Amino acid sequence: MRARFALTVLSVGMLICPAGAAHAAVKISTQPTQNMSCSAGVCTPTAKLAFLNVTDLTNMLATGDVTVLTGSGGLDIHVEAPFSWTSTSRLTLDAQRSIEFKQPVTVAGTGALTLTTNEGGTGGDYWFDEGASVTFWDTNSSLIINGGAFTLVNSIHELAAAIGAHKFGHFALANSYDASTDGTYKSSPIRNKFPGSFEGLGNTISLLSIGTGKKGRAVGLFRWTDSAGEISGIVLSEAHVEARRAEVGLLVGHNMGSIKHVSVGGKISGRIDSSIGGLAGDNDGLVLDSTANVQVHCPTDCAYAGGLVGFNNGTIQRSFATGGVGGDSSPSAVGGVVGANFGSIADSYSQGAVSAAPNDNAAVGGLVGLCGAGAISHTYALGPITGGNLRGGLIGEDSAGGFSSSYWDLDTSGVSNGCGTGNCVGVTGLTDAQLKSALPEGFDPQVWGQNPNINRGYPYLLANPPPDNAPAKRAAKARRSG
Repeated sequence: MRARFALTVLSVGMLICPAGAAHAAVKISTQPTQNMSCSAGVCTPTAKLAFLNVTDLTNMLATGDVTVLTGSGGLDIHVEAPFSWTSTSRLTLDAQRSIEFKQPVTVAGTGALTLTTNEGGTGGDYWFDEGASVTFWDTNSSLIINGGAFTLVNSIHELAAAIGAHKFGHFALANSYDASTDGTYKSSPIRNKFPGSFEGLGNTISLLSIGTGKKGRAVGLFRWTDSAGEISGIVLSEAHVEARRAEVGLLVGHNMGSIKHVSVGGKISGRIDSSIGGLAGDNDGLVLDSTANVQVHCPTDCAYAGGLVGFNNGTIQRSFATGGVGGDSSPSAVGGVVGANFGSIADSYSQGAVSAAPNDNAAVGGLVGLCGAGAISHTYALGPITGGNLRGGLIGEDSAGGFSSSYWDLDTSGVSNGCGTGNCVGVTGLTDAQLKSALPEGFDPQVWGQNPNINRGYPYLLANPPPDNAPAKRAAKARRSG
């Protein structure tokens, strides 16, 4: 049951939109309240496109709990204006499908928040656009997401302690956190296998530093996620991780769970038999709608190095990497997204330079260094490819095949072959002009977009657009709900 207070009915105007002019959504914005019926603390749309004025909403929250529903006619809720409230009231956002935060929300005082997606619908989710977040002033506040009660924390130390006390629980970062005050961790801050869920709420952990000389241990903010583990909505900025003989990633050393809507940036290095990736060292689970802008460096005898994942035996979808990936001495495989792939990669791309030492015994590919098994579809790679004895614009070395609708840029890569060796059927080279002129054959326009003002004109993911054009990014992202 939701607690509700009797409120005065808002006077709402009627807005008639032409058929197909906008998708079904409730928009919390600065526009006047239109097509919304609000009574006794419950706001429901009366048309497919409805607006709830942010001042009207905060006035209601000042006197009691408020529930915003999409109802049978709506699908999604978009938070398009920043707001906060200082009362103890609970705001419930209840969407038939998805909730998108385009602007920051602050739960001040001891207020509470409930988010519910897929209320009668399917395929929905919640996510935070760049610069959007939910923050809490009081970690004793209540946060409920899809029925799960989350423990709020303010720091990495608090997170580690909370997980240590109840590892199967739900945890959320209440505010952005500067980890430079922690110094350099000598091992992963979250050391044990994590079977719970962690939600970043769009907040940022900046300047995380991990440096370890221990052998044979996974290293990252989370050492290891269990198959039931979930991590979403977190941003890592200017992180730095160094390790050897380990699975090394800024976020996770070894992922067996799911990682969604995550962005990481910084630098990482691993030595001697390490598997290193900007996001995760090894992936046996799911990576979805995630990005890495990480300088990945293998100074000595790494096994695998990838811009997003070092070794992939799981699933990567709608994700991309933009940082450079390089090996100085005898890495086995180096790739823009994945070092070695034995899983599946779909609707993903890489843009960073990929390199190994000249004439080094390494497989170097714009997207993947080594393909031993699995499937790769609807992908492309841009970065220049140098060094190694097996070089390909998309794949360094292939022993499996299984490619479809995958491309590399003939001009920016500097190589004329898609695979250094192996079966390259399904891999096609395009000129830079061709790649920018239209979506490549096989790319679904419901998944991919193209605009000269977004991603430098290259194809981009509608569900995970790049951060180079914020207004266009928000507009593009809204399309996935349309």
